[in-house]
Amino acid sequence: MIIGARSAWQITKGGHRKRHGRRRIAGASFDKAESRTSAESLPCLIPTAGSAKPVCQLTSLGATMTQNAPPMNPANLLLRFLLEIAALTGLAMGGWHVAFGWPRPLMAVGLPVVALAIWGIFRVPNDPSSNGRALISIGGVGRLIIEAVVFASGVAGFFMAGQSAIGISVGGAVAIHYCFSYRRIGWLLAASK
Repeated sequence: MIIGARSAWQITKGGHRKRHGRRRIAGASFDKAESRTSAESLPCLIPTAGSAKPVCQLTSLGATMTQNAPPMNPANLLLRFLLEIAALTGLAMGGWHVAFGWPRPLMAVGLPVVALAIWGIFRVPNDPSSNGRALISIGGVGRLIIEAVVFASGVAGFFMAGQSAIGISVGGAVAIHYCFSYRRIGWLLAASK
């Protein structure tokens, strides 16, 4: 659903663009068509051949997404954000303690920047843990591998810095986060098939 005063373009069953008007209800603007979480509500890049409904495929680097992901609990999203910050902090601390001399500040800044770039660039389209956009689309398994490497590296960074209690706490919180994200993990694994 797009909120605003503009008209929305949708892809019809025949693959043609169709413009839908807007109507106002209590000061808000809504599509005439109901909001759907099915594949019909996705922007269609490449219509699937022979389908009755406009099921779409995003084919960059093999990612095939046919529906929106299940929504995530806001508390779990907050925990995820804090864990991302903790992982970047752990990488900075580990980079500081692994290097000596002039490379020390470069490692302390460079490791988190590289991890942040990889985390933000390689995404799964329509992922509920982000804004849904992907600069470079990857499959669900690839995304889970990136997340595991970043979180594990952050935990290892705390251990290298001599902060084992923080490392254990962050590692446990990551495990709890993924226990509560089982629907997202299932969606990511299904997206890779």
